[in-house]
Amino acid sequence: MRTNPALRLMVGVVFFFFSLPGFSGHCLAQGVPATAPAAPTEHTLTIPLGSHPQATPAATPQTTASDYSKQAYVINQYDTSMNFQADGTWQQVATVVVQVKSQAGILQFGNLSIPYESRNQKVEFTYIRIRKPDGSIVETPSAYTQDMPAGVTLQAPMYSDLHIKQVPITNLNPGDTLMYQFKIDQFKPEVPNQFWLAVSFFKAGIVLEQHIEIRVPASKHVQVESAEVQPTIHREGEVTVYDWKTSHLHPEPTDRKSLALKVDEKPSIQLTSFENWQQVGDWYRELQSSRVAVTPAIQQKEQELTKGLTTDDAKQRAIYAYVATQFRYIGLSFGIGRYQPHFADEVLQNKFGDCKDKHTLFAALMKAAGYDVSPVLIGSATKLDETIPYPGQFDHVISLLRQGNKETWLDTTEEVAPYGMLASPLRDKMALVMPADGRSPKLERTPMNPPFPEADN
Repeated sequence: MRTNPALRLMVGVVFFFFSLPGFSGHCLAQGVPATAPAAPTEHTLTIPLGSHPQATPAATPQTTASDYSKQAYVINQYDTSMNFQADGTWQQVATVVVQVKSQAGILQFGNLSIPYESRNQKVEFTYIRIRKPDGSIVETPSAYTQDMPAGVTLQAPMYSDLHIKQVPITNLNPGDTLMYQFKIDQFKPEVPNQFWLAVSFFKAGIVLEQHIEIRVPASKHVQVESAEVQPTIHREGEVTVYDWKTSHLHPEPTDRKSLALKVDEKPSIQLTSFENWQQVGDWYRELQSSRVAVTPAIQQKEQELTKGLTTDDAKQRAIYAYVATQFRYIGLSFGIGRYQPHFADEVLQNKFGDCKDKHTLFAALMKAAGYDVSPVLIGSATKLDETIPYPGQFDHVISLLRQGNKETWLDTTEEVAPYGMLASPLRDKMALVMPADGRSPKLERTPMNPPFPEADN
């Protein structure tokens, strides 16, 4: 379910913005780098249909000379270009030039890996080269590239579309300069006619210059927020182009206290074509509603679980306990495997699933017993930015049972937790609820306290 934002290069979900080796990480992403510290002020830019944005100045990268001899590596250049299409597809090209200064740097960059979803993405390394201190160039042959299933597929074959493109670097030594470029093609949109992005500037090491270019259709509603460096903006025909340039010349502190302070910080750049949270909720409701069907197998299992029980509370607790404790949890971030849960029947048969799968089975069994349970999208590691709607802010699915004025919030991935208990990272947080009765999706706050009195110290 949960990911540490201090270990991620980006938190977007619609695509994998490649994490530099050693800093990648990933139930719901994404999806999805180290979250960068926000500046004292932030800038929000909204582009309605057919608008013509004016250029705004970008910050000039710092060029202060420093001694980086004790660093494991120094990134000279980190350029990324993203080209979003109106139909929700996109293309990414990333170019990296890095000085490898020590054996620790080799451990970071000696093996390049890009995770991707084979059903809708293609990945290609354009080139991988090493420039030796004497100026000679060593190429890593394309034949060395390996395409392999992600490790999670060994535990959960139903996620077999998760792959990793991996290349071991040839003859990399301290003092070498590594240069590589790769492309990612999202040839099938995750959400038709929609796209979004959340990315933070790379701050896990020294970067002399980082450049991010994003191109979006000028005719499409797009909202962009920049928490730190402001972009230059210009038009090229029917395309709006955003350019960010920055650098990071000082190592980030890695102590626990410093990392903890970054949990609620916003990504450096956020972008979405969704116009409001209802659009996001309607999209997810459509994805999961058919998966909660009450089939004969689901009905039979519900009858087994509730046999002899006479109260609503007893039946609900029995169903919850069954899903929470008897189904192995596979920890995939939202959007990493797929956004759509598997059919409840399939989860029942497989005896495992991620957060959205376990919710789906729970909701189907509860529906068979006559109770409506709503899916809830929530972020476990970050604070929701209510001003910019996109699915990438969520990494988990929980459940909400409403009966009259009573609300019971449930997390079927917590296994042995008491009924109605939410883990601390999920409490007192804004979350997106898709009411099971068909009402419009809306943001609601989860309970601040556990469902029982806390013991006095």
